[in-house]
Amino acid sequence: KLFLASTKFSGPLSVLGNCPALQFIVLKANSFTVPLPESFVNLTELVPLDVPNNRLGGMVPNSYFASMLKLERLILESNYLNGLIPFDLPNSLKNFEISNNAFTGAIP
Repeated sequence: KLFLASTKFSGPLSVLGNCPALQFIVLKANSFTVPLPESFVNLTELVPLDVPNNRLGGMVPNSYFASMLKLERLILESNYLNGLIPFDLPNSLKNFEISNNAFTGAIP
């Protein structure tokens, strides 16, 4: 589990993708400014991915979350993400929050 809320941490997140057994990521209210790392697709055991209120930016590829078959909670709100709303989401997803970004397209 990784819980770092309101710590004002910043820097690269890609190293977390080297921890495929990681099941819990909460990084809300920090100062991360990078895009979501490509290495996160290796995190197939994640249940929550909770990264609101950072400064994450860039586009999220459609298939980015497809391998996260256990993902129940995906919180991306209040960042600087853009592009089409990812629609290849796992069936396990119960909570999906993307407000206050620059996403376009239909809600899956």
